[in-house]
Amino acid sequence: MILTAKNKIIHMTEIFHLKIFGHAMGSEMRKFLTNLGITMASTIFTGVVMLSVNIVAGRLMGPVEYGKYQLVYSIANILIVFILLGINISVGRKDFTAENNEAEKGKIIGTSLWFTIINMLFLGIALYFLKGLLLNFNVSPEIIYVAIFFSMGLALYNLTKSFFQAEHNFIFIAKYEIVNYIAVSIFFSAALFFGSKGFEQILYALTLGCFLFSSMTIYRIRKHIFNFDFKTLRSLMRYGFLAFVVITSGLLISSFDRIIINGFMGQESLGIYSAYVLSSSIMIMFIVKVFSLVFFPAVAKTKDKNSLVAVVKKINRLEKLFILPIFIFNLLAIFVFMKLYGSKYDFNVYFLILVATGSTLSLFTYIRQWFLAAIGERGIKISLQIVAFTAILSVVYYISLVREFHLLGAFIALFLVNLTFYIFNNYYINKNYRHV
Repeated sequence: MILTAKNKIIHMTEIFHLKIFGHAMGSEMRKFLTNLGITMASTIFTGVVMLSVNIVAGRLMGPVEYGKYQLVYSIANILIVFILLGINISVGRKDFTAENNEAEKGKIIGTSLWFTIINMLFLGIALYFLKGLLLNFNVSPEIIYVAIFFSMGLALYNLTKSFFQAEHNFIFIAKYEIVNYIAVSIFFSAALFFGSKGFEQILYALTLGCFLFSSMTIYRIRKHIFNFDFKTLRSLMRYGFLAFVVITSGLLISSFDRIIINGFMGQESLGIYSAYVLSSSIMIMFIVKVFSLVFFPAVAKTKDKNSLVAVVKKINRLEKLFILPIFIFNLLAIFVFMKLYGSKYDFNVYFLILVATGSTLSLFTYIRQWFLAAIGERGIKISLQIVAFTAILSVVYYISLVREFHLLGAFIALFLVNLTFYIFNNYYINKNYRHV
């Protein structure tokens, strides 16, 4: 039954592709669709679970505790970048499916795993002793401790998932993620049952889910975990360092907004801001996650510029067709989800329009960013220019507008960041890959 449904979807997509693009699908597109079904099913399931957990948590905790949760999430996302240093992206670009590649695969897995564990412990200890620096940004020691713990789980989760990406084993990713999020919902429900409604509970549930996914993965590849090779590490870090620089710049766009809002307006305003942003990102996270898991490895294997130009043209064509429907969907989704969050979260039409517009633009921005990451060092260097410039403007937008217009200023800044990022991505990619 599942196979029949999958074949029908692929057949309908072939017809759709022919009508839109005027030619039949290529081999890479067919492979992309073959892996898409199970990835999509897993992503829908995990997305529904995460959305439900977030709305229930936000509604029960209120904006202040929900703001603390979002602050921890932002700090943890900053920490994992310095734990991984881009090595997970470097691993995800490898091809473990090649013949006679078992020895190299073992070195990559063992080296990247131990590199991450050592970095994780070192950074956790260092941050514990340097926590005084964060106290100046209205961040309590309790938030720092939870962020350290959560970042460790996130780092291992992202690394171990990259092993499956390199294997092109999307079925295992899907199965493991479903188990992971079932566990998250059980942990979180148990915390609520015993009367815990603090921000820590949802984070402990998410962290345990991350450790569960990582543990299952490590058990599966256990024969490789004692491999470590400095030459392999240097090879991984050559690309990984470029990815690290890009992601570090991107943090100024994706995470520092919450730290700035928390510093200027406090955790209640941060909670309201985060609820809008999460409500707008449901479709965005879904599509970007599918592309990063399936599309990224497929493009990474493509070396011919003609093929890359064809990919860019398809992205541009799909954008023209779907940008308006996605914007309308975002408007409706934000409206519905904000009502579910409850009356403690102020509903504002201006916030709604700014967030819906910005998130719609960000979808196509992130797809193009993954395209750049997939094509190698040249793409990463282009991405670095885009992200670095946008990151600098992002800090300027948020500090100036939040100080002047408070919460409305934060949403205006969010829109301007997404618009700037979108414009520069389009310009650079179409300049370099629109024509052969």
